[in-house]
Amino acid sequence: MLDRSADLDAEQARWLLHAEPLADLRQSLIAEFRAHESPEDAIFGHFRLSGREVRVVVPSGASYPVVLEDAAGLAGSVTTLLDLATESRSEPQFLVGTMWLDPEGRYLMYTVDVDGSDRYEVRLRDLSKGVTRTLATSAGAAVAWDGVAERVVYLELDEDGRPMRIRSVAVDGTDMALVHQGTYDDGFVDVVTAGDGISVLASDERHDRRSVFLLDLGGSMRTLWQASEGEFAFADCVGSQVFLLLFREDGSASRLLVTDRRALVGESPPQWCTLAESPTGRHWEEFAARDGWVLIAERTLSGHRLVRIDTGSGLRDEVNPVGLPVGSWSPALVPGFCVEVPSVHVVLRCWQVPDMTFRVKRTDARPVESARLAETGAFAVLDVVNRIVTSSDGTDVPLTVLRPPGATGPLPTVLYAYGAYGIPVDPAFSPFRLSLAARGIAFAIAHVRGGGDLGPAWHAAGRGLGKRHAVEDYLACARYLSDRKLTTPGGLVARARSAGGAIVGAAVNAAPEIFAAAVLEAPFVDCLRTLSDPGAALTVLEWQEWGNPLANQEDRDGVAALSPVDNVRPAGYPVILVTTGRTDARVLPREALRYVRAVRAATTAGRPALLKVYEAGHLGHSDVEEDAADEADVLAFIIDEVARAASRRTAGGIDYDRR
Repeated sequence: MLDRSADLDAEQARWLLHAEPLADLRQSLIAEFRAHESPEDAIFGHFRLSGREVRVVVPSGASYPVVLEDAAGLAGSVTTLLDLATESRSEPQFLVGTMWLDPEGRYLMYTVDVDGSDRYEVRLRDLSKGVTRTLATSAGAAVAWDGVAERVVYLELDEDGRPMRIRSVAVDGTDMALVHQGTYDDGFVDVVTAGDGISVLASDERHDRRSVFLLDLGGSMRTLWQASEGEFAFADCVGSQVFLLLFREDGSASRLLVTDRRALVGESPPQWCTLAESPTGRHWEEFAARDGWVLIAERTLSGHRLVRIDTGSGLRDEVNPVGLPVGSWSPALVPGFCVEVPSVHVVLRCWQVPDMTFRVKRTDARPVESARLAETGAFAVLDVVNRIVTSSDGTDVPLTVLRPPGATGPLPTVLYAYGAYGIPVDPAFSPFRLSLAARGIAFAIAHVRGGGDLGPAWHAAGRGLGKRHAVEDYLACARYLSDRKLTTPGGLVARARSAGGAIVGAAVNAAPEIFAAAVLEAPFVDCLRTLSDPGAALTVLEWQEWGNPLANQEDRDGVAALSPVDNVRPAGYPVILVTTGRTDARVLPREALRYVRAVRAATTAGRPALLKVYEAGHLGHSDVEEDAADEADVLAFIIDEVARAASRRTAGGIDYDRR
């Protein structure tokens, strides 16, 4: 076991005792989640190859995803390639990483974590024989298909669980070979199949840069772009051309480059030609190239746009296939390429409805089912309020508030934040939030620095010593909700997960009186101790993001000032629920255990600090029923605590009384 099992068992028993009166509410919530499900299959993953469209979906009422192939596109006949419920039956846990299909439709390759350790198995399904073979263990989540040599390419983990090497293996499990060794001692590698379905692209990464490579015909990686500090490169291959999207975290213009793949010979560096640059104040972060045009996901302060660029004329136009206002939706470009239909499939995500898929061609965009959704009023399930909040140093911070439709006046509100690794909290539908809205509870997102919500410069501003900015951003959003009477007095609930736990945990330490309750899920809260241990899983990789307390005193002081465990103090803490996975290898259960016990010993408010232990790793599992049960626990806790806070205000008391 990763931690003291008896201590975790005792904490779980304490949680179950607290949660016992919430059993009926929890069951009601699970039933509501099912009722909120889309009548269509929920999209789990999506890619295209040759004439095939492959969707990984969770059918309504199912627990695990199935892999479907539609050989003729959206309107064609559908074939089930793999039912992951069948694959999961003999495993203690089952978390799917990534998957890909070879263009001929013979092999389905995927990665899976079967014990929550973040060490994946690489599996290959021979679709003609119906047989699954394990090709490698102790691998990363990524997998790719080398269509030239007809082999699987994957990430190999080192003894500390870091993806530092890229290897290949034949479909029969033989001929394993080292393809690429990572460049950075404090970095990691990644791999992906290019848009043409047969080429392999790799990257060397740290949290402050990204270099890209192409697997050449000789079986070695050819450097496409060697990044300097603050520079990030992403590539794709289409026909005889290689495209490169390049951007920097200093806020300068993003650039789209192209070169002729046939010119990539010898050791000479590629000769790149600039096709286009982003306008001032706009960041290009994702692209899909086709013959003669490119579709780009563009991020601005007000939200996302889709921009189509003609590579011959340089003409640009904006694509908005469903007419939603900027700021209410986010795009995901479906990987892969279909020669027969040279379009780009885009999954459009928004706060109010499940994901929608549409095609973008060179001259038009064809939405799928969007008109029906608009006609039936499906977008009216939540009101979306976008605000700009001024942080303590004068920086403008976006705040999104999702409220019950037509609601006026203050409402109890859950305030969520992440703020790390350049990962944004973009528009996306969650059926769980509808159960909060039905009870008059709003859900807000503070888009704090450290995330990617406003591009790479936003990430850089909240990295390292800038983490204090993310904490101040979160507190500014919390106070804004109260000052503008968007939330009720004493009705604000803090919520965060993983790295966000450091930011929100630090905010709760700084101003515990603001919050009625706090929920920290698998939280990174013992920052100083973990970042001071280079032997801990992923610690060396994390120094670029958080600072290295072993390298200099300034970093050590910054991490020490942030670390929630090290800054718990005698104060009136809110009710706190912390969750942890018993087999979590990224954020060890001991972090949650130390934090809960520290708060319990320090609080002067007499309110409980609770630890819920679940049987999974950091990323949970692929069983949607278990996910629903976990979320029901959290929402039942939040709903109950919001009601208690209201009762305390009415009665004029402050004591916590569990009846």
